[in-house]
Amino acid sequence: METYVKKMMHNQGIRYIFFGGCTTMVNLVSYWIFRNLIHIDVTRANFFAIALSILFAYVVNKQFVFESKTTGYLALLKEMGQFIGMRLLTMFIEIFGVVMFCCVWNMQDMIAKLIIQVVVLVLNFVFSKLIVFRTVDAVFTREELQQKKVRKWCAGLGFAIPALTVLIAYIVNGVYPFGDHGVLIIDSLHQYLPFFTDFHDKLVNSQSLTWSFGGGLGYNMWAVFAYYLASPLNLLITAVSSEHVMDFMAYLILLKIALTGGIFGWYLSQREGDQDYFPVAFACMYALSAFMIGYYFNVMWLDSIMVLPLVMLGIEKIVAGEKGSMYALALLYGLYCNYYIGYMLCLFACLYFLVLWIGAKKFEVKKFLGTGVKFTWFSLLAGGMAALVLLSAYLNLGITESADSSFPDKIKFYTDGIAR
Repeated sequence: METYVKKMMHNQGIRYIFFGGCTTMVNLVSYWIFRNLIHIDVTRANFFAIALSILFAYVVNKQFVFESKTTGYLALLKEMGQFIGMRLLTMFIEIFGVVMFCCVWNMQDMIAKLIIQVVVLVLNFVFSKLIVFRTVDAVFTREELQQKKVRKWCAGLGFAIPALTVLIAYIVNGVYPFGDHGVLIIDSLHQYLPFFTDFHDKLVNSQSLTWSFGGGLGYNMWAVFAYYLASPLNLLITAVSSEHVMDFMAYLILLKIALTGGIFGWYLSQREGDQDYFPVAFACMYALSAFMIGYYFNVMWLDSIMVLPLVMLGIEKIVAGEKGSMYALALLYGLYCNYYIGYMLCLFACLYFLVLWIGAKKFEVKKFLGTGVKFTWFSLLAGGMAALVLLSAYLNLGITESADSSFPDKIKFYTDGIAR
């Protein structure tokens, strides 16, 4: 029996399941304490419980599951950063999953927490095994190592420079906490701010997202969620009080602009494979373009602009004969966050797919048709996965005044095109 137990404990999968169960217990027990003894709201209790479980999980996974042997503080910090980064991704999945189960389907929060743990447990194992605690590192040439370094710096600088630029603009204009001003204008001030405030109150108080009496005689909250509030980044709103929702939106805009630059910088350095930092300039131009500065107040549009480079890279991979998972996930995110710009992403994707083939060095009909089928399949897959909000947006747009508008049947120019 003792030999059997030792043999079982030498199995990495068994060790992961055991310590995964321990991590889950830390998560659930701390969540119960935060909810029932300290009496804080569902989302914050979830956040703090997950944070504690992440720290516990890193220690046990490093020491007992994957038996990682890092040498030096830099390697340890890198490993810890990767682990926490992967767990933060699954934390978003867990928080959003619990919110969906509780606020949309009215499920008891502890039951929802238990169900979502299964998904999180599997994802965490995959991330830890393949990314964080890899037992065998790939052998890279000096040139490849330099390219990896350049990509990281392009992404980092592409993020940091736009973030610092917007922050300086906030400071100069006295935006909170550097003054009592805000950045919301037009629709974002008069329309989106009340929606975000209502969304904040519902998350904090664990109320249903299907209907709200926060305006008029009540309105379809899920339709508003589908139009304006679906971005996973919006869940961060629970970290502030109701009085600071407007300030939260200002820094949410900053974060999305910075992420836009970081992703575009990474995309350009990844695509070209060069060893210079020229992509940083274009990343900053993209993040701080006239469109972004002119329409920043439409905060729900920024997510789709942010993932556009990933959509492009995914299409390039499909044309090259590689898998289309990146394209599907990027398009899913764009469609889910906002149907309007998501629709523009779909149009762009179709045109970009054709442009890549038009500009290809060698055109093969068989390969073109094969990649076309793959492109179509992953496009439909992304749309199907985003149907949770797309269907609601479609049905509710059908009962608005916009449903009566039609595309002009006669095209006309309002100027003669000649400079005067």
